Amino acid sequence: MRSKERSWRYPVGIGLLGILLIASLVLLTIAEQNYKAFREALQGIEFTVRLTLFEQSAPQEARLQWAVTVTMPAQKVPASLELLDWHLYSADGSTYLGYYTSGDVQIALGPQTEVPLEATMRGPNLEKLQRLQEESPQETALLFQGVALVMFQLPQREERKKFPVVGVFILPKEGE
Repeated sequence: MRSKERSWRYPVGIGLLGILLIASLVLLTIAEQNYKAFREALQGIEFTVRLTLFEQSAPQEARLQWAVTVTMPAQKVPASLELLDWHLYSADGSTYLGYYTSGDVQIALGPQTEVPLEATMRGPNLEKLQRLQEESPQETALLFQGVALVMFQLPQREERKKFPVVGVFILPKEGE
């Protein structure tokens, strides 16, 4: 009696092990493909910053608007973006013109996403900017530095990566 019980248990056990091995290999292949797509997205992400508006809106106030363009390879991994802790300096970095943030604003990323940013300068930061404009015989160049937090939605978890964002731009002279 025992030999008959053993005769069918052994092939069933081997069959179950084979099924588990095949299922493991399929899951491993899928995970590797997802990780490869994530690595490609990480390596191909680019940021550009350009000034879209500068206006003296009041005697003691100026408005600046930027567009940060995020370019990614064809997206296989869903991602979103937050622009954090961005700072404004003179182009040589010697004059600090303020700290601004757009945190808590998450934007879904596509192959090319444009993020508008705006700042209003008042008080000491505006006075520094006006001094820079007066001292510069030609145009005034400014440096934008920030951090982009990109959140990738991987199958098992969310992966967060920080990227530096830097842009240099020229302020138009009054009347231009």
